[in-house]
Amino acid sequence: MTEAERGKDAGNDEDKFWAKEIENRQEDARKAVMKWRENGAIS
Repeated sequence: MTEAERGKDAGNDEDKFWAKEIENRQEDARKAVMKWRENGAIS
């Protein structure tokens, strides 16, 4: 495996990690908004 290929693999893993991370944060944000709505903070 060449250096370039190794770097590409590492980048892919990082992309996957961040895609998952962003997904999780969006889900958390959605839950937080639902909670605020229930509490009447957002009309």
